[in-house]
Amino acid sequence: MSQPGANDGFNTSVSSDAGELDKSVLSQRVALAADHDANRLQRLDTRLSRIPVVDGAIFIEFDEDDPENPYNWSWRKKVAITLLTSFMTFFISAINGAYASAQNSIEQDLHVSSELTVLGLSFFLAGFALAPLILAPISEVYGRWPMYILSAIMIWLWLLPQALARNITTILTAKFFQGCFGSTGSTMVGGTLADMWRTHERGPWMAAFTGSAFIGTFIGPVIFGVTVERLGFRWGFWIQFIIAGVYAGVLLLTLQESRGSVILSRRAARMRRETGDPRYQTVFDVERGSLAVLIKVSLTRPLFLLFTEPIVAAFSTWISLAWAVLYMLLESSGYVFSTVYGFDDAQVGYTFAGACVASVIALLVNPIQDALYTRATARNNGKPVPEARLYHAMPGSLIFTAGLFIYGWTARPDLHWIGPVIGSASCIYGIFAIYLATFNYLADAYTLYASSAIAGQSFARNMLATAFPLFTKQMYIRLGVSWASSLAGFCGLALSAVPFVLFFYGDRIRRRSKLASA
Repeated sequence: MSQPGANDGFNTSVSSDAGELDKSVLSQRVALAADHDANRLQRLDTRLSRIPVVDGAIFIEFDEDDPENPYNWSWRKKVAITLLTSFMTFFISAINGAYASAQNSIEQDLHVSSELTVLGLSFFLAGFALAPLILAPISEVYGRWPMYILSAIMIWLWLLPQALARNITTILTAKFFQGCFGSTGSTMVGGTLADMWRTHERGPWMAAFTGSAFIGTFIGPVIFGVTVERLGFRWGFWIQFIIAGVYAGVLLLTLQESRGSVILSRRAARMRRETGDPRYQTVFDVERGSLAVLIKVSLTRPLFLLFTEPIVAAFSTWISLAWAVLYMLLESSGYVFSTVYGFDDAQVGYTFAGACVASVIALLVNPIQDALYTRATARNNGKPVPEARLYHAMPGSLIFTAGLFIYGWTARPDLHWIGPVIGSASCIYGIFAIYLATFNYLADAYTLYASSAIAGQSFARNMLATAFPLFTKQMYIRLGVSWASSLAGFCGLALSAVPFVLFFYGDRIRRRSKLASA
């Protein structure tokens, strides 16, 4: 074992004088590391290396070319892990979307009402909203690998009672827990990408991750609609069970820990065991609170930002409506196309192909948004410009609104069924643009509190989406297809002002905030 300070794959910083740890600088460094702001982190490291620490403590860091640093992994390895983890996002979205196609079969097989069956979708989304508040802090302490493995296994196991269910209670319970563990595919994959890809490399991979969620949601009904129509809902769940089991096995054999702070913590622990020297530590271990404290912060800070920060509140309201409309379309399509055009479950599933195409188009257009953002950042001397994240979202919000009116007013027996398909596809295109803008703007505007700001909007988004399926069918029956869709369209039109207001006035609003970056 080389001596402290030797070039053995990590840097060490040994204090020379007793003194109090500079908590403000240390907190800043941990926040920057968590948000993977490499440039500011490097500048801060120079300052941190001069800070007196506890007597004799040896702080280890990654060397610039350390092969264990996820930033230094090979391009092939990064791509492999990106695809592997993004598949969880795709798959959990697909099985959630597939449930919409299975509802009629479940109602007939278990002899239950549509009001009870639709609870499966809402229970899944409730788990999706609540679980990250607990699971995210656990990944901070124990790493991403254990959470991925646990989640993949639980997703797999909770498909079994759905395939064997003899009553609706079994399915609803399984859907809730599947949503809880499936939330890993939404909340943790973005962090994994940030672990490996530097800021200037991350854009395309984050867009692809987002695309996997959208495409998965609508490819599910396309594929499993046919399965359910021909074989029944149980075979749909059995096929999902087989795929989930294979995926869990592949994940267990191939996935590696990607969170840098956890890798360093394990290295420090290994060095303490091998040398018998308790001085080896990491900055993260010193600053990080207990798991109970982390969970408390995870439960409270996102809600605090949601209710006290105008920007977080505005984005949360905007994306929450858009996300709720996504599930309104998922739930209403069966009613609209079967009632107006006489489609069966398989044919209804095929109509979601339009939404898949719209997601792909939005994904292909997104590089234009990235180029505009890069240009704006360059003009601002390399400093991020959050408002430049909104170029795509401004027209996207209007396309989203227009799509709702097209969906509602073209769904008539005397018009071709392609009309409402185009309308729903336009909605999905707009939601894609809104979704990406929300995540990227909040990450730029709340650098030190980005995770909490994003968690706040995610909670609001999924909770509203939980409610929408519960009254969608009744709303379409009572108001009619045209006016039910228009009601959502008018709400979307009012909120389409959000990106325009923030584009022109966002900088002023951020300057008034104590938490947002000016």
